[in-house]
Amino acid sequence: MLAHLKLGLIYNAARRYDEAVQSLGLVVAKQPRNAEAFENLAEAYAGQRKYAEALAASEQAVNLRPASPGAHYFAGIAAAALGQREQALTHLDRLKQLKADDYAKLLADFIEKKAPGKQ
Repeated sequence: MLAHLKLGLIYNAARRYDEAVQSLGLVVAKQPRNAEAFENLAEAYAGQRKYAEALAASEQAVNLRPASPGAHYFAGIAAAALGQREQALTHLDRLKQLKADDYAKLLADFIEKKAPGKQ
């Protein structure tokens, strides 16, 4: 499964999201407690603009590894894209608590574009 995980990471980096979803899907099917695989699966789904799937995968990652900035970032991205502003802001607040400033800035900008309102 490590090979499929690494392959999924490579596919994500190359923006080959269909292949990433396929590889990472195999990992999470065999290793349902693999937070890294769920986080990267969320990234692949977000790259495909399949935000409901991205939210589900990122929520799994958050549940498995609550202190993961990447998991909160992709959960916030997906929530904002789905118009779930309050949920996106919850993930933004968590990023700030984790002192993940780069992720927090990117997410705040995305929220304002996709789900504008008062922060």
